[in-house]
Amino acid sequence: MRLSISAEELRQKIGATGFSGVISLAPLGAGASLDLALGFADRANRRPNTIDTRFAMASGCKTFTAVAVWQLIQEGKLGLDTLLADCVRSRRFHFGADVTIGQLLSHTSGVPDYFSEEIHTDYAALWRDRPCYRMTSIQDFLPLFETGAMKTLPDDGFLYSNSAFILLGLVVEELTGQAFRDVIAARIFEPCGMARSGYFAMDALPDNTALGYLAPADDDYHSNIYAVPLVGGPDGGAFTTAGDLRRFWAALLGARLLSRETLDRMLSPAVRVTEREGAWHYGYGIWRREQQRGGWFASIEGGDPGVALESQVRLGDGLVTTMLSNVPDGAEDVFWLLDDMVNAG
Repeated sequence: MRLSISAEELRQKIGATGFSGVISLAPLGAGASLDLALGFADRANRRPNTIDTRFAMASGCKTFTAVAVWQLIQEGKLGLDTLLADCVRSRRFHFGADVTIGQLLSHTSGVPDYFSEEIHTDYAALWRDRPCYRMTSIQDFLPLFETGAMKTLPDDGFLYSNSAFILLGLVVEELTGQAFRDVIAARIFEPCGMARSGYFAMDALPDNTALGYLAPADDDYHSNIYAVPLVGGPDGGAFTTAGDLRRFWAALLGARLLSRETLDRMLSPAVRVTEREGAWHYGYGIWRREQQRGGWFASIEGGDPGVALESQVRLGDGLVTTMLSNVPDGAEDVFWLLDDMVNAG
């Protein structure tokens, strides 16, 4: 790694941001990493975060869904141009008869979204009249959007869609005949050696898992257990560690999950994201960004109440930068501090 900073210097730079979580800068594959853990995984019991603490990923795990779909494409079971209606037989959707798998993967399908991030800002509000503890399967999410109208015509530009990945998860289940979470465990977590990752129920979290915290104006922190679905699925909600994300990047970019040809197709910039400053694109299940000094990053990101994730790889030299946080304070500032360091390195 071409970074001339120590963990202690990084700690000092973070200072009083209120950040709670884990930061890791590591080479892709073998080699020493710079790791830093701050704050508490359990505030009531003063249990500190460690580098091995599991954190929620929010939408960051959409990429796992995408990889599973690309594996099915590689197996010849569908293609980017395959219609959603041709690979989902258990449900008939009145919207978007011409919506394709490629459009769902690239957020260009225009399908109705159960949480439109360009309109809504409070994900927790979804569960005030709808018990979050009942949200345990893909089918539980379908009534939230399946009677809605298309937001745009297909291929009418980038429009981030959580529902698109719910539908992709349904495709995975129909074509494999297995539960979505079992598919991800068998096809991604196990081959990558991601032993500490999984889709864990919020009321049965395993050892050394960070609780997510919400912070009202009076700083009276409380858990996010009523602000997110009970268990994650195709559009978000898995848990992972910084080390497991490094393993995932190494396996993905090392062409161990997909062939090199298929991987290149997944990573290819499918659509320009004009809503963001800078050279942002979205591929087919993954973010792409051109760095300030040339070259490209591949990245995943996620945000839920009490959850923040940013993990990116500088494709030129394989530097992996990961930030996982369990409080809203300071996460964005910390990531952009890291990003400035990486861009300068």
